[in-house]
Order: sequence, then C-alpha cells, then structure tokens
Amino acid sequence: MELAPYIFLTEPYGRSRHDVAPYIDFVAGIYLPLEVALSRRLLRDKEWILHPSFNPGKSAEEHLERLQNYLSGYLSQWNEDPNLRCLYNSLNDCAKNNSNLVLDGLKKPDDLADGLEQAIRNRFDDIPDCGVCTS
Repeated sequence: MELAPYIFLTEPYGRSRHDVAPYIDFVAGIYLPLEVALSRRLLRDKEWILHPSFNPGKSAEEHLERLQNYLSGYLSQWNEDPNLRCLYNSLNDCAKNNSNLVLDGLKKPDDLADGLEQAIRNRFDDIPDCGVCTS
C-alpha cells in the first residue's frame, strides 16, 4: 500500500478531538447558523422525507406527518434541554478557535471551494495540480 501525501478528513470538531489532533496539519471549518443548517438539511432530505419511493404506498398526508414528526423531534430536543444550543455553540467556538481557516457557510459553494483551495495551496507548496482544480 502506498501512503497518500494528503488525507482529507471530515471531522466536525477539528483539533478539539485530542486523539486525532496530532495528525492534523490544517483545519478548515464551514460555519452556519443553526437555522440555516436545519433549512439546508430539510431541503437535502426532502427526498427521504417526502419521496414515494422511500415511503411506498404513503399518502401526501402521511408524508407531511413524517415531516412534522421530524421537526417536532428536532424542536423537542431544544425544549427539553435549554443548554443544548449553548453547548452546540460552545463546541463550534472551540472548533473555530482551533481552525486555520474559518469559512462563512452562507457563501456560495463555489466561493467556499475557491477560498479553501487557495488557503490549502498557500499553506502547502507541494500540492500537485489534480487537473480538476484551477489556480
């Protein structure tokens, strides 16, 4: 097996997770307000929630009930533990403070990708051109 010069890892806590921190050279975080994250998840998961092939034989009313249950579960977590939002924000703040680059998740995906690519190229001189990315 040949070792790769770079490994990209999706790790929500960056260097905050002490067992992986020594192996991380560069951390970039994309940060979103919770409300935007939920909205994007609902848009992404609408197929899962509403699409007939995932829920064969279900009526439109049953699909909407599933969506309502999903949202009710989300909200009940916040209502049951008023400290949950504070904990979430604290974890995000900790990850931000340990990041080399903090990206605004409200920007367009292409802008985020460009900013991340430029930061990585600035940090590491020996990144080969993959033929997909442009400098």
